Amino acid sequence: MKKIFEFIQEELENAFEAAGYDRGLGKVTLSNRPDLCEYQCNGAMAGAKTYRKAPIMIANDVVEKLQESTCIQEAEAVAPGFINLKLDREFLAGYLNQMSEDAHLGFETAKEPKTIIVDYGGANVAKPLHVGHLRSAIIGESIKRIGKFAGHHVIGDVHLGDWGYQMGLVITELKKRKANRIFVVATFGLFTNGLDRFDKAVEDGTIYKVVTTNLTYQTPELLSRPYYINCDMSKYIAYIIDTLNHDSSISDLLNPNERIQNIVAKYKKGEL
Repeated sequence: MKKIFEFIQEELENAFEAAGYDRGLGKVTLSNRPDLCEYQCNGAMAGAKTYRKAPIMIANDVVEKLQESTCIQEAEAVAPGFINLKLDREFLAGYLNQMSEDAHLGFETAKEPKTIIVDYGGANVAKPLHVGHLRSAIIGESIKRIGKFAGHHVIGDVHLGDWGYQMGLVITELKKRKANRIFVVATFGLFTNGLDRFDKAVEDGTIYKVVTTNLTYQTPELLSRPYYINCDMSKYIAYIIDTLNHDSSISDLLNPNERIQNIVAKYKKGEL
């Protein structure tokens, strides 16, 4: 469907030509003074030097030819040579009605459709989801729909990051070694969908125990499972921090050069 801008452009080009000027001067732009008009043409200013006439004279000649326009309600020549334009209301109403009857609302689909792949998503299924993951999904889906509306063949690919390959390698190696007591070191992300799969894996003998540190959030349900092992890391971290802050007897542990020299000295003495 032809755009409104194209209708106005064609009217101005015809008017310049009918007035005896180059139709290429009939270039239309959106008005930078919407309080005065909706569109404007500055072609008369550009043609003044070529035709050796005052811009306002050229503008008046063109405006005279626009009196019978079907899409322009008001055309006015303004000093020093601007042409201000206002759309005809009946033309605009008819144009909108025509748009509403079209399945694509007047939008012209691609003449040579392309196949476009939009890769979006990016959420890691091994970790908790949050509202930030919706951003790329919404943007990607919007781009896909715009492409389809434009007539292209668009394929949306939502990539979900996971640990599938790495886990597959571990499982294959475990089977190869015929392991019968498998411990799973888990993070909070593995518990976000409940413990049913862990219960079943233990029942089937797939895994033996599940281990996490207490730095991972632990639900009451998880703590109640007999196969769960809690590794209290915070206790040891607190002990190390406390020791570093107060116990000067471990200062030698913090100086590896001194320790190495002591080992070398003992070696030379034959004590090692």
